[in-house]
Amino acid sequence: MSSEATVLAPLWRSLLWPGIVSAIALIVLLSLGTWQVQRMHWKEDLISSVTARLASEPAVLPPPAEWSALDPDSYQYRRIAVTGRYLHAHEQRAYMVVSSPKGGPLGGQGHWVMTPLELADGAVVWINRGFVPLHLADQDITTGQTEIVTLKGLMRPPEKAGFATPGNESGFDGKLWFVRDPAAMTLQTSLESGAVVAPFFVDLEAGNGPALPQAGETTIAFSNRHLGYVLTWYGIALTLIGVFVAFAAREYRKGQTPN
Repeated sequence: MSSEATVLAPLWRSLLWPGIVSAIALIVLLSLGTWQVQRMHWKEDLISSVTARLASEPAVLPPPAEWSALDPDSYQYRRIAVTGRYLHAHEQRAYMVVSSPKGGPLGGQGHWVMTPLELADGAVVWINRGFVPLHLADQDITTGQTEIVTLKGLMRPPEKAGFATPGNESGFDGKLWFVRDPAAMTLQTSLESGAVVAPFFVDLEAGNGPALPQAGETTIAFSNRHLGYVLTWYGIALTLIGVFVAFAAREYRKGQTPN
């Protein structure tokens, strides 16, 4: 057997398992990096779509027959116009803190005012009429809002509780929510069981009625840190390759060192 073969045989044995483990880890790291690239492109497309929706004229609300097939990603923040009559008797409240008011001067702790709107065909859409601070929470805000109204706002999908979001619980006369979910709010009310209720709600834009509730407080922000994640996973993969090459070179030099 040649001297080169004598060196390589134990070298391959010493590199076999480290090489297998490193290859598996490399595949995982590259997969994570590629997944983040895909997520980055998805987020960029979403931001572009939402920006276009916000700049467009209000569209007509989709008919109830199409509601169940709507994709939240396709309608999130879509500007729409809707006409109907408020059902103030079924109003609900959701806890909210407005730190940077946009639709008016009021901020701090308070409530979103969620009121169902009955359409001409009897279907119902939950409307976020706006923000009311805690010190004005008991003020009558239904005056002049019993007639047929045409509103403009942004379509929003049901909210989901986050890691730090408390669960929905009774607080404001049994009607205080921390997560706005039209289906859950409907169950809390005495709306007719046969009514078709939209699986989304609408955040009113500013200028859709009286000063209270203060509309136009929708926060539109998307976190896009995917590029950082891409660089992290691919960077770790590159580091892994470098470490394995250095390890293999060291093992090769050890094999060439005379005993």
